[in-house]
This record gives sequence, structure tokens and C-alpha cells, in this order.
Amino acid sequence: MATSISDIDMGATVWMIASTALVFLMIPGLGYFYGGMVRSKNALSLVFLCLMALAVVTLQWVIWGYSLALSETSSSPFIGNLRHWLFLDVEYTPHPNAPTVPGIVYA
Repeated sequence: MATSISDIDMGATVWMIASTALVFLMIPGLGYFYGGMVRSKNALSLVFLCLMALAVVTLQWVIWGYSLALSETSSSPFIGNLRHWLFLDVEYTPHPNAPTVPGIVYA
């Protein structure tokens, strides 16, 4: 298991960043898809609602979602603790679930 910065694979890191960028591009596309199924006066509203949903989910992930989902110091196997709320102590060292990717990229 990789535990140091020297074990990080740059190809895996670039792939994670590219995949994240593609997902962030997909969200407005979903708004345009839904906008094509409603009247034209509501299409912009649906695109805006999809972008707002992206913003809300991103904020929730940064504030407490990452810590509750991927905390490596929790005593429960189902939910984490709030040790990493607001990305505190999320560093460049690899996360145990992704041993070849930096922890901040895996977040």
C-alpha cells in the first residue's frame, strides 16, 4: 500500500483530474437535455437549477461530505467522523482507498 509521496502515479492523478473535469462539464449538459424537453421559456431556468444543484452538492462535499464518507480515522465502518471537515488535514499524501493518487485529488 502506498503511503508516501514517492508512490504517487502521475498518470492516475491526471486521469482523476480529467474525469472530474468531464463530470463538471456533464452537469450543464444535463440541464440542456432537460431544457429541451420543456417549453423554451423554462429552458434557461433548468440549466440554472442544474448549476445550482452542482454548487450545493460541491459545498456539502467540501464542508462535511468528504469527512463523513472517506475518513480513515473513524471507529464506525459505515460513517466517518468530522476530522476532515472543510478539507482540514487533507494533504498530498495518498489516501488509503486510492494509493497512487494524492489525497487532495482523491477528495
